[in-house]
Amino acid sequence: MIGLLKNNLYTVIENIKLIFMLVLLLGVITFITGNTNLINIFSLFSTPAISMLTFLCLRKEGSSKWNKYKLCMPVTKSDIVKSQYFSHILWSCIGIVTV
Repeated sequence: MIGLLKNNLYTVIENIKLIFMLVLLLGVITFITGNTNLINIFSLFSTPAISMLTFLCLRKEGSSKWNKYKLCMPVTKSDIVKSQYFSHILWSCIGIVTV
């Protein structure tokens, strides 16, 4: 299962930089201006944007045909599903902490 989680992380790493830079930029703009509307937008944008990383991971796995390889590995299908859920929960929690 650790290998599946590492694979999820490796496929998301490219997009992490982009999304964190966008969230950081929006956070700095919100902090500088102090506008209450921007604070609401920041809190509504950050968590879904970061948790969207999991869906980007699934899309990348589909295009690389990793799903076929995972089924040949000595892990159960429930472990494959658990790893996807765990990574989604992890990125959602990171998004919540970021806000």
